[in-house]
Amino acid sequence: MKKLLSILIFILFSYPVFSQSIDSSVELVYSGMKFKVPSDHVVIGSMGGNDNFLVFRYSNELGKKYIAFTIMTNNANIDYKCEMNSFFNDVFNENKKSTCNQDELKAFNNIFVVDKDFGKWNNKNNDFFYSI
Repeated sequence: MKKLLSILIFILFSYPVFSQSIDSSVELVYSGMKFKVPSDHVVIGSMGGNDNFLVFRYSNELGKKYIAFTIMTNNANIDYKCEMNSFFNDVFNENKKSTCNQDELKAFNNIFVVDKDFGKWNNKNNDFFYSI
């Protein structure tokens, strides 16, 4: 009887937990912005420090099925040779007449644009570029 009662209590108290897990996403707050990302990640990684790089990997195959977040406003390693907004607009719009750093534009273009589905989301305060 105690065993049956224990099982019933377990089921009774665990039902709310299981019923809430139907939405299989995680709310991520990154740099003050909220995102929903799938919860079935294999690994989460962050470089820490000033790099502001966060990655969710959804596969054991390297370079496949991942979501990465980064904010590049403080990256002193990149010489854009123009305003950062102009640089990223030129990358994702493939502006061939850009006055920005051509070597960096080519590198970013090869990583984020060539053979990729890419675009931009906007709101009144920010531009969000994505590359799939």
